[in-house]
Amino acid sequence: MRGFASLNPRVLALYFLSVLLITMFMWNPAIQIISLLGSLLLLSTLTSAKEMLSDICFYAVLILLIIAVNLMFSHNGETPMFFLNGNPITFEALLYGAEAGVMIVSVIAWCKCLSRIITTDKFQYIFGGVAPEVMLILSMALRFIPLFKRQYKRVSNAQKAMGIYSQESRADKLKGGVWTLSALTSWSLENSVETGNAMKARGYGLKPRSHYAIFKFGINDFIIALIVIAFTVVVLISSSLGKLDFYFYPNISGFDLSYLSITAYISFGVLTLMPYFIETKEDIKWKFYISRI
Repeated sequence: MRGFASLNPRVLALYFLSVLLITMFMWNPAIQIISLLGSLLLLSTLTSAKEMLSDICFYAVLILLIIAVNLMFSHNGETPMFFLNGNPITFEALLYGAEAGVMIVSVIAWCKCLSRIITTDKFQYIFGGVAPEVMLILSMALRFIPLFKRQYKRVSNAQKAMGIYSQESRADKLKGGVWTLSALTSWSLENSVETGNAMKARGYGLKPRSHYAIFKFGINDFIIALIVIAFTVVVLISSSLGKLDFYFYPNISGFDLSYLSITAYISFGVLTLMPYFIETKEDIKWKFYISRI
């Protein structure tokens, strides 16, 4: 990930906030399908083919599960497809469940993209100026999780190599787990003391406080931010005027195909597909430079 992730973290936060808010609060099938397409395309540039296939299978099962649950508990609608135990299974409930499933999957996919792109240092840059102490504690806590996992594996492997407990016996496994937890607790306390001493030795807490960031706000960041704001405003205006309203109950309403609604669909489509376009352009440029070597 080179092009899109290299933007200023605040621009990235603005982008994901806009896309997520539109996806979560606008119940329109076209908006949800566009959002799902954009999130999956961006996710394909962040993950391997195997992981992407696994995610798609999980998303498909999740959508089917949400549809099934909605059909079981919601019997609204004027178009029954069949009856189950005397309860109508309506076409409107089917589409509503599909809409809810696509929305939830889109949000999950966008959040996964966000976690891959906005790393801990970017997250700290975004909110560090507002609440530096809170962000420092949060970043240290997030950093401690992988450290704790690695230390657990080291202690557990060391105990197994020493033959302290057997893997076949449940009692020995429980005993070994307690010993591992005890060792990890001691290590955590010792690591906390060392971290505190290191921070104190480096002058943490002294006044005045300085702030350093490696991220700059350039012309590309300014242009992308303007594009995100402009397209988001178009979608919000269209929604506030009722041009994106869509109803499933009691019957399915049609799409508004006015000039403003079509402009909103195109704007949101460009907004969601923009990261993929940026990454595709960077990938083509990289391959071209490689071919010239």
